[in-house]
Amino acid sequence: MAAAAKTTAVARMPGSSIQVNTPGELYALAEMLYKGGLTSGEVNNPNKVAAVILAGMEVGLAPTQALGSIMLTNGRLSIYGDGAMALVRASGLLES
Repeated sequence: MAAAAKTTAVARMPGSSIQVNTPGELYALAEMLYKGGLTSGEVNNPNKVAAVILAGMEVGLAPTQALGSIMLTNGRLSIYGDGAMALVRASGLLES
């Protein structure tokens, strides 16, 4: 078996086994989640799903967490609801 080539991930989520190494892998994941019916509202095609996933990865959310916590409105992505509080709590900077 040939040695695996070393790559730098496009995005990697801490504590997750999911790693996206190429734009093609991101799109394949987005298409799978879109076809699985995990989107609503303005996130109505795989390209928009990919944008939400990528934005989520940038702040430490797994793909399905991003789809449930990031909203696309008028071309702008916003973290809302429990997703925002989860990121604050996960940061370790929240004081009692």
